[in-house]
Amino acid sequence: MLGSKKVKAISVDDTGGPGVSIANPGYDPGSPSGQNQVSEFLQSYFAAIDTLGMCLFASIPILESLDLQRELTRAVAAKLGVELPDGYLQELGRGVVVAERAFNRLAGFGPGDDRLPGFLRNETLTPGGNMWDVPDEDLDKMFS
Repeated sequence: MLGSKKVKAISVDDTGGPGVSIANPGYDPGSPSGQNQVSEFLQSYFAAIDTLGMCLFASIPILESLDLQRELTRAVAAKLGVELPDGYLQELGRGVVVAERAFNRLAGFGPGDDRLPGFLRNETLTPGGNMWDVPDEDLDKMFS
């Protein structure tokens, strides 16, 4: 609680996305390694898309193409009347997620609150039988 009001964590529940894509052919969603990098990239990308007021589903083709990402950045720059660097979308999104995480820390939420509930860590997924096995240390490295 902050003051006399209950505080809810800011959530980035709409900032996950498809790690499997033609733009990322080597990605293995069943491997515990590398998940934090893919997740951090996707959370940053979709936080930027959300911040710009775009539809997440309409943004997936942009995610698949660096040329389209540059064009979107050019469109945002034109609208704002400023110059923006390549990589602006990632910078914008990362800033949003970092700000949300800072808010959550000030509201009393810590790294332990960044963990999946037990049942999601212990149940196998069908049909492949995969189970959550991403180390907590990898989660702690995200956005640090």
